[in-house]
Amino acid sequence: MKLQENSVAPIFETQDIYGHSFNLADYKGKRILLSFFRNVACPFCNLRVHQLKKLAPELKEEGLEMVFVFETPKKHILMSSLHSALQPVSIISDSEKVFYKLYHIETSMIKFIGSIFKSGFQAQMKMAKELGLDKIEDEKKNSSIIPADFLIDEKGIIQKVHYGNAVNDHMGIDVIRKFALESQIV
Repeated sequence: MKLQENSVAPIFETQDIYGHSFNLADYKGKRILLSFFRNVACPFCNLRVHQLKKLAPELKEEGLEMVFVFETPKKHILMSSLHSALQPVSIISDSEKVFYKLYHIETSMIKFIGSIFKSGFQAQMKMAKELGLDKIEDEKKNSSIIPADFLIDEKGIIQKVHYGNAVNDHMGIDVIRKFALESQIV
């Protein structure tokens, strides 16, 4: 069963790709964007990472922490300059998909194939190619994972959930910005 808004975000503990200990419980008192991506070879995920990387300083200043989870092994993430240069974003490798299961991240070959018919697919693919984001390799990739995003408040409660309907379907940047700005008001 997919996680719902106003439910407690499942806590997990691991190491990030840099070897630092990571515990979601340590983020209590902070607002978080927790994004589950497909793999480092996914041009749509790479485009999204590129977009969020550009916004990272602004979002951080507004009080939003970002945590990205990939099903790609750590060594492959570290070989990608796009992904390895994302500090202060925490990047988690979950090649065993333990956290994907904890957050009920969907695997769907039907949605993967159907993605090519979704709005924006061709334009996003073109943009990813123009930026060279379609050239990253990952021999252990799982193409059928569908991305998901969670906005978690200071108390560890999921305020917004977005389970993608296609490989290029992520939570709107406007929704993320609004959530970050709300932390300024609270």
